Formats: sequence, C-alpha cells, structure tokens
Amino acid sequence: MRIQLTENYFIEQCIHAPFSWDLFKISQGERKGEMVTVEKPIAYGFSLEHLIKKIADYEIAESSETVVFEEYLKRYKEISESVVKVLINNLKH
Repeated sequence: MRIQLTENYFIEQCIHAPFSWDLFKISQGERKGEMVTVEKPIAYGFSLEHLIKKIADYEIAESSETVVFEEYLKRYKEISESVVKVLINNLKH
C-alpha cells in the first residue's frame, strides 16, 4: 500500500516487517534531456508514530531558507498535523 503524505514524500508498507513503513522522496530530474520523476528511498522500518515525528523534519530541512526556532516549531506542527490527517483518511479505507 502506498500513501502520499506530502507533495514530496510517500510511504509504503515494509516488505520485511509488515507493521513498519518505508519512506520515499519524490524528485524531478533531467535524464538524457527529458524530465523524469525519481522515487528515492530515504528511510526504512518506521513505525507510524516515528514517521509522524520525522516527516516534518525532512520537509523543513528540504527548504533552503533559514528560519527562527518559533517558525520551525510552527511549520513542524502544521506538517505533522497534516500528515496525521492524511494517514487517518488513508487507513480508514
């Protein structure tokens, strides 16, 4: 099962540990003159709880801007809450 968490990240159920999840990053790159989508594995064997805590860090680290700690906490909370909503909606089905 694949669950899109954010625009740039999705998870899939781990093959070797069915109660764990693998995190993938979606990137665009140029290959032989044409744009292609690349799905790069980032981390393996996350529990959903651990995943929720880490995905915000990955998203924030990806932005090139420098933020103050208050802004970091605000964005961390927004991303984490959004991911929780996505997970709840996808796991209901």
